Amino acid sequence: MTDEMDCLLNPRTIAIIGASSSSDKIGNVLVKSLLRSSAKIFPVNPKHDLIEGIRCYHLISDVPDDLDLAIIALPAEKSYAEFIKVADHGVKCAIFVTAGFSEMGNHGRELEKQIIDYARSKGTRVLGPNTLGVYSPITKIDTLIIPAEKSPRPDGGALALISQSGSVHVSMLEKASSMAIGISYSIGLGNRADISEIDMLKYLADDDRTRCIALYLESFSDGRALIELAKSITPKKPIVAIKAGRTEAGSRAASSHTGAISRSGDDIVDGAFHQSGIIRAYDDEELLDYANALMLMSESKGDRVAYIGSAGGVGVMASDYIESEGIGGRLRMAKLSDATKKALSEVLEAFAPLNNPVDLTASSSPSQYDGAMHIVAQDQGVDMILLSLDMQPPMMDDSVFDYIKSWAGLGKPIVGTSTGGDLAIRTVLKMQKLGIPSYPSLSRCIKSARILYERGKFLKQIGNKGSSKTHPI
Repeated sequence: MTDEMDCLLNPRTIAIIGASSSSDKIGNVLVKSLLRSSAKIFPVNPKHDLIEGIRCYHLISDVPDDLDLAIIALPAEKSYAEFIKVADHGVKCAIFVTAGFSEMGNHGRELEKQIIDYARSKGTRVLGPNTLGVYSPITKIDTLIIPAEKSPRPDGGALALISQSGSVHVSMLEKASSMAIGISYSIGLGNRADISEIDMLKYLADDDRTRCIALYLESFSDGRALIELAKSITPKKPIVAIKAGRTEAGSRAASSHTGAISRSGDDIVDGAFHQSGIIRAYDDEELLDYANALMLMSESKGDRVAYIGSAGGVGVMASDYIESEGIGGRLRMAKLSDATKKALSEVLEAFAPLNNPVDLTASSSPSQYDGAMHIVAQDQGVDMILLSLDMQPPMMDDSVFDYIKSWAGLGKPIVGTSTGGDLAIRTVLKMQKLGIPSYPSLSRCIKSARILYERGKFLKQIGNKGSSKTHPI
């Protein structure tokens, strides 16, 4: 299994069937993208001798090297004949990046079956068809048919993405890039004719690069196997998942989209996810927000949250959100000890309130933030800190970011936010890059904090002490 999936995710040699010299062709986008990778590239097209300055082979049988991966960028009707040559050459894995298979009805379904039957007879694993394929920023393996100039790719990190949908795949990558969330791998399953979410989860369970897994599915290839596998993974690695097609209308849409047929009632899915420790999200924003928090922070040991910021009104809204059923779920505002309040009085301005939310006021400075963070983190009645880092006050400057590294060792999970316009967005990204999961929206921040609590509750229920990390950086 590991060797098979390594040939897909970390290939050393790649053939591109249907490579092209025309910039408006998929085969050309693939060549350009993969030339940036660590792999050795072999374009294959009988009409060309050179593509993008490297030799183009007329037949795959002309390629002198063993091939880990072949990407087939041909119309569906031409794919089967070319795939026979690929499989006969001994290629270990193949990706079909074009559509026109089982999602299009009986004819496409039969064509897809012929490909998979032949693949199995030769021992070749197939991803797709109807998939964008894979992206690995560490090795720069990028089989997406959309140019990076149009669709930014995220940097390397510890979140693995799996998607049954190509559009959701692209959306997740672009959102991860815009939020400075680093990924280990991103895998598009497409029609899932051979390689499924089960194969990918088995690989990622033992992958040292990956700390958290985010999953988008419209149906299950094997629901029972997924839940049993998740039970073995979630005690050590969080899984966040969207199960789309929850309604009758959504199920019909899934069938025409990826050929998926949803057979599970939504209540059953909810129960199975809860039982196995999978955290459920309902859109791609929630999926990445929750996974981001779980990737960067340890679980919360309890539900008591302390707010630290300089905007009093934001602190009031945060208090409402934290203790509301819809956003904060079962979180509650922590009650600060007398010792904590006394220590804060020695750090903050005389007129600053000494309660939770901790309001540094508009006189806040980087050293006050640092002092408040260290003091509140020592309070045994605080399980988690919500940090609203506001850069607008006159005493605030970028030196506050120098303190963030020391907050990693405070022993309490931290989630961050900043409110406002462009300055706030830049602040969120800086905190994110320093290892604090951060969000440009207070509600998103608190929902993600709630997930850290839910993760801690799950680990406690199964008797797992959980992670000792408070920060991966």
